[in-house]
Amino acid sequence: MKLHDRLLIVAFIASLVVVVVFELIAKDWPEWFHGGSEVASILVNLSLSCAAGCIIYYISAYIPTKQEEKKRVEDQIKIDEITSIRLKKILDSFSRILIVAHNNLPSYQEIMALPISEEKFTNLTSNIKPSDPAVIGKPSKMGGDSARPTMTIAEFISEEIESIKIESEKILRLEKYISSDLIKMLSDLEDVPIINNWKVLIDDKPMLISGIEYISPSGPISNYFTYFKALDDVYKSFQKYMYQYRHTNSGRQYCTELDNYHKARCEQRIT
Repeated sequence: MKLHDRLLIVAFIASLVVVVVFELIAKDWPEWFHGGSEVASILVNLSLSCAAGCIIYYISAYIPTKQEEKKRVEDQIKIDEITSIRLKKILDSFSRILIVAHNNLPSYQEIMALPISEEKFTNLTSNIKPSDPAVIGKPSKMGGDSARPTMTIAEFISEEIESIKIESEKILRLEKYISSDLIKMLSDLEDVPIINNWKVLIDDKPMLISGIEYISPSGPISNYFTYFKALDDVYKSFQKYMYQYRHTNSGRQYCTELDNYHKARCEQRIT
């Protein structure tokens, strides 16, 4: 309760005390000094006016303000739930990209909980090319109505990138209800090479970017480690931010899962 509201409550109670004292308790008492009854009458009238003003304020301003604040809080809770669901989808897309890039499905927990390792990444992907089938089976969209082959790594990552962009745009539409930090994080996704230029990165043809000739690393996925490392850094920053939504269902589920992975790894080290 604000100081202003507390002062009004004190004024209302004081006004009631004055009215009760002079109109009920001391009404038939003799005057304490000459003109005392006139002074008492003025005090009573002022107190009644003050009490009436307090009642009018309570009905016309205090109650509507509280109702508006309650509605704002309820709306923010709903927005937080929606935002956390979409953030979780973005995080899931990040993890799927890194799993497919590693070409190793069992490494999911490690990818989720630990920074990307250059040595392990290189060992797993030195013979894997973007045109190879993705480790997460998904029908390719390039096969028409006939039996479609599994998506390639390049296709799979492209689809997850598109999903990240879509979910980011949906969250940014709620800019009035989300923090400036989250807005910046989502806007900065455009600066992540894999998200912004994945198709350019895997194109074997030389091209000019900002007036500078760019030649794709091509070859195996291991040649793209620097780009996936940059993506992993962004992924980890989104993970940390997700803890601000731990009060939501999706946020609590994701953060609990992440905490369990970290806890399990700590226990493994001890044993």
